Amino acid sequence: MKTDNSLQMKGSNTNPSIRARAFTTPDDPLDDVITELIIVSPQSGAMLKGPNVTIQVTGTANFRVNGQNRNGDITAVKVRIGATGAFESATLNRNTTPVSWSFTSSKTGLTTTLPITAQLFAQSNLPIEETTSTIQVDSAAPVLTITPPPEVNSAASPYIALLQGTVTDALTGVDKVEVQVGSGTFSKANLTGTNWQKSIALPN
Repeated sequence: MKTDNSLQMKGSNTNPSIRARAFTTPDDPLDDVITELIIVSPQSGAMLKGPNVTIQVTGTANFRVNGQNRNGDITAVKVRIGATGAFESATLNRNTTPVSWSFTSSKTGLTTTLPITAQLFAQSNLPIEETTSTIQVDSAAPVLTITPPPEVNSAASPYIALLQGTVTDALTGVDKVEVQVGSGTFSKANLTGTNWQKSIALPN
């Protein structure tokens, strides 16, 4: 809290102002308090392959009062992975500005979206800042079909077989399809949308 006044000086045309401000512990609600809590990784919208994952969450935290760095007053950053459950303490690194923090947890049976929530504590048992990042968990394999190829004429040499089919993945999409015939090597098929095809020369 601040108050202003002036010093009355006899025989002078100037009356210098007097300003005073008081600080409280814990901080007065009227103090200029700035808090910042950021989840750096994983970024919101990031994709993890499930259903069983080990998630490392990292971030930064700042606490300023009346323009002064008060990061030394940060008592904890707590993290919860998922929509329910208890918050757990992250590891703080006070040798950085802003303060950096990290938290690691292993989860099983995850599907679709997963919220990550962090809370900042300073001189209080109640959080003064909270932030949430939502990631995606891909726990379902792509669905791939092979169209039955026509009968092969073993007398023809060489015989070119056109192999084709469809592939879908609801969450992430498909990057590529590879095809193998017998004990041969896998080779990349042509992928257009959800359709794939590959021409392969069959051995005699």
